[in-house]
Amino acid sequence: MKKQTGKSDPPKPKKTPRKSPTQLITESVMRSVQKAIEGKQFASLEEVNTFLASLAGPGLQQSLIDEAPLTPREQAQELAFDAMEAETAARARKLAKRALALDPDCVDALVLLTNLDATSPKAAIVGLQKAVAAGERALGAS
Repeated sequence: MKKQTGKSDPPKPKKTPRKSPTQLITESVMRSVQKAIEGKQFASLEEVNTFLASLAGPGLQQSLIDEAPLTPREQAQELAFDAMEAETAARARKLAKRALALDPDCVDALVLLTNLDATSPKAAIVGLQKAVAAGERALGAS
């Protein structure tokens, strides 16, 4: 039985909903498609669509093989996505920290660590403020 002290317990920080495996796969494929079309010049929408159609099946894989290796920021994002899918909190934490070692402004890794480690609403706010600041540095403030 819980002891009554007259004070209510502080609210626990809300956990952000986990992305479904389908959402993570979709984001990963979209990043791959974006990487495949990066730097290409298309004369028309039809040309873009023809190129995108060529990416179906093994075309996308070959296109990615022909591209430059992932940047540290891209590697960090992949690790953050792996962390979101991790089976245990310990594994998720380890992957998120590896992501931050590659890119200290990896927003998804910062949010994940906040969700895993915040022990109070104040700590959650501080962690999420760090993630917002990282996003602003990466994308520019609005």
